[in-house]
Amino acid sequence: NSIGSKALNLARFLQWDIKQVNNSGSNVSFVIPFYFFHNYIQTVVPKENFEKLADSNTDESTAVTICAQIREAILSGSIPSDWKLIDQVETFMNEWKSSISFKESAGRPFYADGAIFRSSTNCEDLPGFPSAGLYISEPLTDLSPKQIETAILKVWASVYLEKAYLPALHEHGFEKIGVFTRYDNDTATDKRIYLFIPNSSVQKLLLLDDVILKDVHLQKNGSNYLQAPYNMPPYERIETIVLSAFQDHPLFSLPTLNGPLKDRIYELRSYEGSNETFYRQKVKMFNQGGEIGIFKQLNFNAVFYAEVLSGCHMPDLMYMTTFNNMADRDAHWKLFGDSPAWKTLSALPEYQHTVSTANIYLLHPTDFSDF
Repeated sequence: NSIGSKALNLARFLQWDIKQVNNSGSNVSFVIPFYFFHNYIQTVVPKENFEKLADSNTDESTAVTICAQIREAILSGSIPSDWKLIDQVETFMNEWKSSISFKESAGRPFYADGAIFRSSTNCEDLPGFPSAGLYISEPLTDLSPKQIETAILKVWASVYLEKAYLPALHEHGFEKIGVFTRYDNDTATDKRIYLFIPNSSVQKLLLLDDVILKDVHLQKNGSNYLQAPYNMPPYERIETIVLSAFQDHPLFSLPTLNGPLKDRIYELRSYEGSNETFYRQKVKMFNQGGEIGIFKQLNFNAVFYAEVLSGCHMPDLMYMTTFNNMADRDAHWKLFGDSPAWKTLSALPEYQHTVSTANIYLLHPTDFSDF
């Protein structure tokens, strides 16, 4: 009996003159109301699964297992024909393809070749249910009723990284993989996924793509991603950053947090230097200068401190600290700013102007992240 804010925004948008919409440069789209998703999962998923997920005493491993069971139930079911949902989607697509606007936009891949189905919600309209299929786009060129239904169910149920890529990494000896999304942005506008893959072998890292792409598990469960049409890519770009651990923190550390996974904040920071000389001084400040020691003393639960060996913004260093929640994060940074040791260190002449650009990314672990 409720409507999400995105659906309300779309309703307002559709009140405009359709010519304004067509001339705005935006892809024409439609929304499948949350109502259908909610009713469908109530039909195919046992109620006790939701109750266990909402129970604060349910441990992380059990929650991940339950989420996998829910996804399997969603994928193995069928959308009731009396809902007329598939009929409505098919009708909309056929009407659009026969419209003048479609013919005028024939050069645009979205209109010319099909549709892209994706999730724009993390079930924020349904408290206590955190297992929606986020981040997945399902490109579809065959707009038959069966394929439309399959695409909808895949979006509702699946997460590519969990189903294919992470198991493949684990199988080939990569462990404790961190998978994060932006905490401070709406996933409808910022769909970036951050992967942290620790390893002690540079050679193994260089061969990673070749090894993973040959993995049978990945080929089977990641086929919709790997075989996406050339004009419907599942991502804009992939950026790879190679890091080398700092001298005073040579191995990555798993955070020791006691707060719920859904509330945790993983803060990734990037400090660029104006040139190599100033950058080296900042690296020295972390190690010999004792900045890492201050973080340890104040229990910042750092995962890593590292130099960027290869990346888009160099010279650069990066580090990640972790917190139970946003209030915990803010409290820790206040302690850091007020620390006498930090005030003394940061005032030293040799460490002035060592950071030309500081980037802060507040991240949230996915339910299938290893930590």
